[in-house]
Amino acid sequence: MIQVFTQLGRTTEVEQRVYHAIAEQSEPWASTARTSFIGIVENGPQDWTFGLGRAQYTEGDLPVPGH
Repeated sequence: MIQVFTQLGRTTEVEQRVYHAIAEQSEPWASTARTSFIGIVENGPQDWTFGLGRAQYTEGDLPVPGH
């Protein structure tokens, strides 16, 4: 099981390319690509903290990726 957390904004096509790339890269250590369970969780800058109980993106301490 693989879960990817990312900012909002990826197209379905991009997400499908991510699924395919993960399946290809995991082939050496996974029994087959069929056993992969992958989830992409998208959210906004307000949903991230990098410690200290603060939302660094919304407080302006970190630039929001893609903006």
